[in-house]
Amino acid sequence: MTPAEINKFEQDARQWVTNLIEPFPEAEEEIDTLEWFYTAQDVTPYMHAFANHFPDQMSYLATKGLTHRFFSAAPVEKKNHIHVKAFFRSTRMDGGGGKKSQGKTHTTSAIMEIMERENRQLYYVLNNTSTKADKGRIYNMNKVSSTQE
Repeated sequence: MTPAEINKFEQDARQWVTNLIEPFPEAEEEIDTLEWFYTAQDVTPYMHAFANHFPDQMSYLATKGLTHRFFSAAPVEKKNHIHVKAFFRSTRMDGGGGKKSQGKTHTTSAIMEIMERENRQLYYVLNNTSTKADKGRIYNMNKVSSTQE
């Protein structure tokens, strides 16, 4: 793509996000009544990246003679799938407070749970720390004492 095409794409992408969060009149005769289809809080990380970061990536790749069609978001989606699966298998989905957390306004957020788990895993890998504990041996003392008699 040419720099002009990339600039046009960037302008169009940002305008698309802006149009989504602008209020619109409910009816043409009721200009006072405004409704929002989406609010600024509804802008997803994908929308943000598409409008604000994707054009920069396009420019960088254009200097290398590449385009985005050679790349995939599959690894990011897979990592998200792994995190979500691990979180919902967890016993701490309620922030770790269990029944005690009911009525409290502050529990650990899901994203914090996921990030803490990721950090622990990275620590274990970087420090060659085993994540499994050795069970050791279990001796049956009744059998030991009966064989000595």
